[in-house]
Amino acid sequence: AQGLLEPAIVREWMQVYPARSIAIFLAVYVLTMIATLPTMPYNLAAGVLWGPLMGGALSAAAAFVGAVASFLAVRMLFGQPLARRFDSKSITWLQEEFNREGWRSIAFLRVNPVFPTGLLNYLLGLTSIGLRPYAWATIVFILPPSLVVAWIGHKVGTVALEGEAADMWNAVLGISAAVTLQVVMHYLFRFIIQHRRT
Repeated sequence: AQGLLEPAIVREWMQVYPARSIAIFLAVYVLTMIATLPTMPYNLAAGVLWGPLMGGALSAAAAFVGAVASFLAVRMLFGQPLARRFDSKSITWLQEEFNREGWRSIAFLRVNPVFPTGLLNYLLGLTSIGLRPYAWATIVFILPPSLVVAWIGHKVGTVALEGEAADMWNAVLGISAAVTLQVVMHYLFRFIIQHRRT
């Protein structure tokens, strides 16, 4: 069975069944995202099999469908409990900041690979963000990291994060973590300053 997953055999099958190959890839990616399992191997595989542009676009499309499905599922099951008022000043402040930033919050979370996408989909469903801003910010800002990962897969020709692929991804994560730390520090200082005044 393992031999069937060799890139040469998969490419041969893709040439015979191109549309079916894409449909199977999208379905597996969406189900993996809904299950909150890692989708990185599929994103890398898309780059290996379809190239950086089409592979990245396919990964982004599947991630978008999985994200919206997860968001709607949690919203139908649980509603928006994180939109309610809490006694905690810090939680209330965080809610207000999130509501004020709106789609910018989604954009930051989507473009930043430090945050686990699958889990985020469910957590964001619990907030007050509307479906429309959630959906468009997701598709627009999930595309850049999808293209980067597909490009890494295309460049190194593997679905495993080892060697050159691991080095490239660690560099991306390092930059992402540094940016995230700066943003967290910015909001922490804002929180401290605002609560000193009150």
